[in-house]
Amino acid sequence: MAKLSGKTALITGAFQGVGLGVAEAFARAGAGVILHDRPGRDPADLCARMTDLGAAEVTVVAADLALPAEIDAMLAGLR
Repeated sequence: MAKLSGKTALITGAFQGVGLGVAEAFARAGAGVILHDRPGRDPADLCARMTDLGAAEVTVVAADLALPAEIDAMLAGLR
């Protein structure tokens, strides 16, 4: 992946599986990452991991993407 310094990526399902792999790739490329997952997950270790990989900035958001009101709230909080 090209260098992404100055860019920010929102990665859904970032705490495991494919989402985690995508988040790691963006972090290695120097992008800021916004890590999304369902409510109730502890983000501390994941944030440290992204920073260690080279993420410019790490933000964590939680929302149930099956609920439109939670999506709206999540996106409003990112503005």
